[in-house]
Amino acid sequence: MTERHLPGRTEPRAESAPGRTLFAADWVVPVASPPIPEGGVLVEGPRIVEVGRAEDLRRAGLDEIRELAGHLLVPGLVNAHTHLELSFLRGRLSPGMPFDAWIEAMVGAVRGADEATLAEAARSGMREVISNGITAVGDISRGGLSCPIMAEAGLKGTVFIEVLGFHPDQESKALEGAAGALERLTSRPFEAVRVGVSPHAPYSTSPVLYRASADLARRRGLPLAVHLAETPEEERFTQEGRGPLRDLLERFGVWDEAFSIPRCSPVAYLERLGVLAGALAVHCNTLDDEDDIGRLRNAGGRVVLCPGGNAWFGRPARHPVARLLEAGVPCALGTDSLASNDRLDMLAEMSLCAAAHPEIPAETVLHMATDWAAEALGLAEVCGSLEAGKAADLAALRLPSSGVQEPVSWVVAEATGEDVALVLIDGEVVHQDGRS
Repeated sequence: MTERHLPGRTEPRAESAPGRTLFAADWVVPVASPPIPEGGVLVEGPRIVEVGRAEDLRRAGLDEIRELAGHLLVPGLVNAHTHLELSFLRGRLSPGMPFDAWIEAMVGAVRGADEATLAEAARSGMREVISNGITAVGDISRGGLSCPIMAEAGLKGTVFIEVLGFHPDQESKALEGAAGALERLTSRPFEAVRVGVSPHAPYSTSPVLYRASADLARRRGLPLAVHLAETPEEERFTQEGRGPLRDLLERFGVWDEAFSIPRCSPVAYLERLGVLAGALAVHCNTLDDEDDIGRLRNAGGRVVLCPGGNAWFGRPARHPVARLLEAGVPCALGTDSLASNDRLDMLAEMSLCAAAHPEIPAETVLHMATDWAAEALGLAEVCGSLEAGKAADLAALRLPSSGVQEPVSWVVAEATGEDVALVLIDGEVVHQDGRS
């Protein structure tokens, strides 16, 4: 067996599964099909060969059988929105801070961080997501720093290059920086990590930058992500041009007196700018207007909600996700960053979502953290479910001693990252906690 190493780790990456290996467990939850009791996943090299009853998969020619009694197998989870480079901020900002004060403190901390700090933060965050059973992420990055780090570790995902600048004096530098990062990253394509563009938010990105960022992404055929409708303060900013976020821009010295106040919702504003079409819209907490839900649907947008981030800020747990789903807007889950969450745990995000929205079936919540999230990141053909031909990305969760009767409900409502015993990426064991 070979050994590979996660960047930044002193211990070796756990040994890879050789040849054709059968992983047999009490339950297999493929996501794309119903749960399988006494199930198995047959892996050959980096791919899944077959999923079914373990007894049907025990055959001649297997190189190894991994018996995982007392465990449940799920696809590697997909975190559709995070900021790995902000992992160094864990515990440095106070939960429940006013949003503008939080932005001010975060910006100050990031401005004081050098590239080495951000790179090590990305590695630390990457190790944490893997240990929590996450094998693909949608990451927002300053200059694409996390892209090679993710690729080296085997993580799949999309790294969105963040574009910021509200004042006209900031526009050319911001756009040149994004274009340069894209040129650098696309000139050496990473096998399982895509790149995209993310003009940040209505209160931090000028109309010129929004349009230019969207044009840059579309000319290159790249995905687009935006932070949108996150807070009432954002709504007030686009409706009135006033409030804490306007005050924040003035304190930063970047308020543009020539800015034409949109006098509409954040969603309508981005639609007007031509940015909404096909975009991955992160947060969307304040969609009280059915017209905005219709705008997202008609634009072919997708929504990522971050329950843990909302809990960290003390926001209402309810989200318009049920209305979005009913309207046909695809939704996924994300953790956001460790600047506004205390963990990068998609199992915890599912639990928070399920508790706040008992009207949403557990199966739907699971889709939002697996195959729907993979689809949102352009990875639907590669990961997000346990199916023949897809990457052998999976996680084994340790079951309670009493076992479970409803495996999907247990995964969604009760499991946490602490239950993750084993994680595979492309057929290699990249995390094992020693108790499995």
